[in-house]
Amino acid sequence: MRFPFRVIWIASLLLAAPLSARAAWDPHSTPAAPCGVGAPPDGHAPREFVPEGGAKHLSLIVRQDGDRLCYVVDGIAEAPVIRLHPGDQLTVTLRNEITDPAAIETYLPTTSLREDRQPVPFRAGFYPVIPGMHHAATGITNLHLHGFPVPPVPPQDETMKTCADPAVGPRICGGREITYVYEVPATMPTGLYWYHPHIHGEVGAQVQMGLLGAIVIEGPEDEARRNAGIAERVLVIGQTRKPRQKGNAVIGTATTMPRHHPRPARRPATSAHATVDIDHLVGCGAADLDGALTLNGTPIRAGDMEENRLAQGNEVGAMRLDDDGEIEFDHIRKPTPGSDANLPKLSIPAGSKQLWRIVNGATDDYLNLAVVDEEGGPTPIEIIARDGAPLTDDAGRRLPPEPATDRQLLPPGGRLEFLVASPPDGTKRYLVTDAVNTGCAGDPEPARQLAVISAGPAVPPPAVASDESSVKAAPAYFSGLLQRRTDRVRTLALAEYPRAGTADGVDENDFSVTELKSGAEMRPFSMASPPLITVRAGAVEEWVIENWTHELHAFHIHQLHFRVLEENGRPYGTPPLLDVVNVPFATPDATMPPGSPLVPGRVRIKVFFPDELAGDIPFHCHLMQHEDNGMMGLIRVLPTKARASVGWRRAEVLASPVTAAMCHAR
Repeated sequence: MRFPFRVIWIASLLLAAPLSARAAWDPHSTPAAPCGVGAPPDGHAPREFVPEGGAKHLSLIVRQDGDRLCYVVDGIAEAPVIRLHPGDQLTVTLRNEITDPAAIETYLPTTSLREDRQPVPFRAGFYPVIPGMHHAATGITNLHLHGFPVPPVPPQDETMKTCADPAVGPRICGGREITYVYEVPATMPTGLYWYHPHIHGEVGAQVQMGLLGAIVIEGPEDEARRNAGIAERVLVIGQTRKPRQKGNAVIGTATTMPRHHPRPARRPATSAHATVDIDHLVGCGAADLDGALTLNGTPIRAGDMEENRLAQGNEVGAMRLDDDGEIEFDHIRKPTPGSDANLPKLSIPAGSKQLWRIVNGATDDYLNLAVVDEEGGPTPIEIIARDGAPLTDDAGRRLPPEPATDRQLLPPGGRLEFLVASPPDGTKRYLVTDAVNTGCAGDPEPARQLAVISAGPAVPPPAVASDESSVKAAPAYFSGLLQRRTDRVRTLALAEYPRAGTADGVDENDFSVTELKSGAEMRPFSMASPPLITVRAGAVEEWVIENWTHELHAFHIHQLHFRVLEENGRPYGTPPLLDVVNVPFATPDATMPPGSPLVPGRVRIKVFFPDELAGDIPFHCHLMQHEDNGMMGLIRVLPTKARASVGWRRAEVLASPVTAAMCHAR
């Protein structure tokens, strides 16, 4: 296999880095340095996997070097940008060479309880709150293609049973390799997607340690832009933190992964008139900074900030709240003098535009993106796609680029694609993320500079002007969604309760997503959990997602895009097509007058379940700490017709009693 580069338009994006920075980074994977040496230089563009002809096979090896994990391809420890087209078939062989699961445990954000904590009591008239339990890291891994509308069954994007064992410890999954065969639909929206592991309980830890990469699905419009001289950047925003001490880490094994959460022997039945217990919800309180951000694998340094506060709190833009508790912005504060020195440097040829594709691969941080001038004032961009879906009307017809100067909120897992113009000669611009009010129980999201933008040497004008007006979108599963009749409306509640425990035990909170109906329980997800919802393929539903907590959540459904109809009762004029949506926090919080009634934040979405995607589809909060601690569920989509059998050499392994017991026990 080889990595053919699009030399003309990719190489032009690589900026000359200082010689010392180049020498410090060596991505070659060796026995002494399985994940290479150093970090990529500022302005680095990831390598690309561009299949040619019939060779569409990618071998991904997961390796470990202490507290780092990496994807290795052809001996290079760097997650490639995978480029595909609608209708392609891609085979991926994933091999797990993790050698120290205890190191993964140190990335699980836990502390110790100072005193005993009692479980939430059962009370008549309230949905019972069932406690969860700590997940010990195992080192097993797998692969999830975020946003891909492919079936949630082997050998495609199945994440609940499919796993690969690490190089040490018991065999939980039955083997160290998985072979995936992805059939990219001919109707696949062209745009930005991404990939990462999806082992429930340690997703965030494995991603923070380095397992994430981007996927671009290309169409005719991409060739038209290249012919017009419009270059492209793929920017993967990641997140990392310092690990805890490893001495007390517990490695998960066959005997330490229980199948069920503990269930009290007696609990009152619930009726359709039960309510959410708000008296025991996690309240406002102290939170921590979620760690440093990275850009294409390079830590983003802010001025001379100390190492453990990289890219945090560099005071580019202060957060201010209006009388209603909403963030207000006059402008983003003028960048701090001298802060350019440690920022990634991105160049756009003078007088031209570039297409920037940004994925928020941060495990828990929101982005609030803008391009600003040297005085901190916003400058225009032209948005062409969100969450991999080009802007279209309900019929699937392409809409023109959307001019924007407002900040663009990008939840974890979300993607944004836009055109950005070069700054005038002799000036600079900045890619920044402004502060985000995540709620009184949320982690602080300060303003941060992400990169400095300059004008590079002009390039000759293209012989062919860019004209995307003739590009037509292929019919997709969600075209015409707004016109479809809604078969059912459901209400799902997001909740967060302190987990019961004893002094010196693990201090964690339980997160849950629950359909509010008779018999429901506020129960954190476990790998033994049955589907929360069952529908027949072809159904169209509206979900009202209620956030009863005092922090933001990012609601994501695998396999599916959906239209967002309303937020807190306010309808969208043009409902956006997304696969991750921000759910506002409940109001009021501790800053409001005592006795004020708690009102959950709400969004309303409309979703279609096509027959081609029948199977068990996960949905969850994409703040990975929340997902790993239970804010997740499954919807079982029942096929209306028999699915053709899929031959796969691991089918017998996955169906074995040992694998079923171990992988489902998570």
